[in-house]
Amino acid sequence: MGAKLYDRLSLKTLKLVLAIEKFGSLTQAAEELHTAVSAASRRIQFLESSLGHQVIIRTGRGISLTPFGRVVANYARRIAADIEQLEANVRDLAVGNTEKIRFAVPAPALYHDLPEQLDKFLRNYPSVSLLLKELKSQDVVDGLLGGQADVGIILSSHITPSLEVLPYRRDRLSIVVNPSHPLASQPSVKLDELLEETWVLPHETAMGQTLVQEAAKRGVDLLTRAQSRSPASSLRIVHSGLGITILPHESSAAEIAMRGLVAVSITDDWAQFDLWLATLRSAKLSSAVVALLAMLSSEQSEALQEQ
Repeated sequence: MGAKLYDRLSLKTLKLVLAIEKFGSLTQAAEELHTAVSAASRRIQFLESSLGHQVIIRTGRGISLTPFGRVVANYARRIAADIEQLEANVRDLAVGNTEKIRFAVPAPALYHDLPEQLDKFLRNYPSVSLLLKELKSQDVVDGLLGGQADVGIILSSHITPSLEVLPYRRDRLSIVVNPSHPLASQPSVKLDELLEETWVLPHETAMGQTLVQEAAKRGVDLLTRAQSRSPASSLRIVHSGLGITILPHESSAAEIAMRGLVAVSITDDWAQFDLWLATLRSAKLSSAVVALLAMLSSEQSEALQEQ
């Protein structure tokens, strides 16, 4: 049925269904579309034949949509919105208008599906120009507050009254070890089991600082063999067997597996954290930024419902 509908369904028929829903009258719906009532009636009959189900039903006060008709109307509204967006994008391109978004993110956020989400967004909004900046967590906040970034991804600990935030992702820190490491076979670990390990610490990052602070609460100064400025270099050093490191579990899972390493979740309460989409509270957001936030936050909501 899908292929037949694709070939036979017209935009005018969808507009007719929406008009019937609006007016409850085939005559008024036909007038809205500047077409004859007989032609409108044939369109509905053709649609019902294509679907194999009745779309409208006559009532004492006119006509209304059946459950099948309401399904068609829901899709018609979405298609109409897409066409309006298409028209707007074409107009913007024709006059050379492009909206720019400066998006600042910490490196681990790029290891999950954020690049794919942004690709999807840019395909839907081709008139938008996106500049993605990879920064340290605190630098993301500074960029938002200083006006160098329009949108950022931040940790809960970096939320300030000057920032407006939306939930983006929940994750948990894990250690990353060489497959030959004794902890590689463990399903999970606690920090108390890691205090005597040799570490490759991410340099000047929130997660590295959190790890050091939690160890200090236990009276331990972690043995650090290397400090790395990027997750990629940390993983390279871990692969050599020189130590273990710490990274977000879900966000980094694909990258860790690709390098033949093993991630083991840290089960301590402090190891769970939230990532937030952030904008400057006083900023007037462009329509492109609003659309980007809506897409990223709605996909996060859907992901949580599936869990």
